[in-house]
Amino acid sequence: MAQAQVLAPNYDPRPFGSTLEVHVNDNGSVSVQGARVEQVSGTTIFCKVYWGISFIRLTVRTNNLTSFEKRFGQSITVKEISVGDFISVTGDLFEGSNSLDVVAKKVKNWSLQTLEEGFSGTITELGTSTPTELAYVLNSKTRGKITLLVASSTPVNKGSLVLGVNALGVGSKVTSATGVYNNLKKTLSVQTVRIYQDMTTFKPRNFEGVIKSIDGNALPLNMIVTVGGVDYTLPLVDGVSILNNKKEAFSIARFIKGDKVRFYGAIRETAPNIVDVTVLRNLSL
Repeated sequence: MAQAQVLAPNYDPRPFGSTLEVHVNDNGSVSVQGARVEQVSGTTIFCKVYWGISFIRLTVRTNNLTSFEKRFGQSITVKEISVGDFISVTGDLFEGSNSLDVVAKKVKNWSLQTLEEGFSGTITELGTSTPTELAYVLNSKTRGKITLLVASSTPVNKGSLVLGVNALGVGSKVTSATGVYNNLKKTLSVQTVRIYQDMTTFKPRNFEGVIKSIDGNALPLNMIVTVGGVDYTLPLVDGVSILNNKKEAFSIARFIKGDKVRFYGAIRETAPNIVDVTVLRNLSL
């Protein structure tokens, strides 16, 4: 005759970071780790502490002196404790009770695994996105691989530039991503993100290219020059040195489309396709 099999519930608090312990000291102080919440009624929490199919019942009485916190220490209230959560409790035995009944001094909810945190690292792959969030796998310096969940409206800061979320991609170096981190899921719901910007890009230097267009024949005017396949806009104003190929002062009116030019200036940090020029030299004249 087959014997009925009793299946043990999988109520193990250890994956959440809690141990599984019950201590009652001779002075009546109590410490319980890994209790599973079965019911919350007002300010009273009814729990069970499971060892396989065996358990003991625990009543946790809280009041205005009880402190509540998440796993990582942020303060919460009793309203943020739900059925199925794992908690630890320290306090004193409730006088006159004939069961494990505790007046709690401190309650920690191990199931609330989120915390405000910041990360840096390199995006190594794309994650599984949703209609509202894009997902990027970040190889972080502190927690290894985590997934960044970024809303499509989240601004991405790169130096002084504010870009769209499409600026993120495989290989992006994230100098700072802050938000709410879920320790169990290893996800960060991103609130702010900043990616690396090589500031040497904005140091003044020489460029050489071909005039694509010029919108006048006297300063001030705008000139577009193609350099290595990239079009740069040169806002030329009074004070810019205009030279020919012999480095002699020259008239901007002689510059035309197709001329080869060399110029010295700095790319604007806020507009990477604009170069503020101090010297412009026409190599074709």
